[in-house]
Amino acid sequence: MSIGAEEFEKHKNPLKYTVEFLRTNRDNAFTIESIAKAINMDVSEVKNALFYDTLASILDPRYGSLIDSATVRGVIYYKYKGQ
Repeated sequence: MSIGAEEFEKHKNPLKYTVEFLRTNRDNAFTIESIAKAINMDVSEVKNALFYDTLASILDPRYGSLIDSATVRGVIYYKYKGQ
């Protein structure tokens, strides 16, 4: 069984594709499930990527995350916060 190079790269760095999707759709906020569906990736991969992004911003104050999050009625939404 094999996969293409593009598919390999996507799963190697899911945060890159998550940020790219959010940048393209910067006027809206999305749940992890909707992001995963839009970029054709498993929910757990997107969840892990966003977890590590949050962890990096906690551990290193100089880390500049491009993703902002907000909880609305118990659901976490993510939005691109870059310029």
